[in-house]
Amino acid sequence: MKVPSFMSTGPGKSISYALLIALVVFLGVIYEYGMDWNDARVLLLGIAAFLMTSFLIKLFTH
Repeated sequence: MKVPSFMSTGPGKSISYALLIALVVFLGVIYEYGMDWNDARVLLLGIAAFLMTSFLIKLFTH
């Protein structure tokens, strides 16, 4: 599977690392505080929507 070019070069790399770290921290918070799964699902959907939006923006601005 080919990684999109914006993930492997330039500012896109640091963005994807930052999102990965944010996701790990987010999962850690859920685990630590026993967050309700419905809340967690809403937040994960928000993250997924954000990722798709940023991907589409990068796709169309190149």
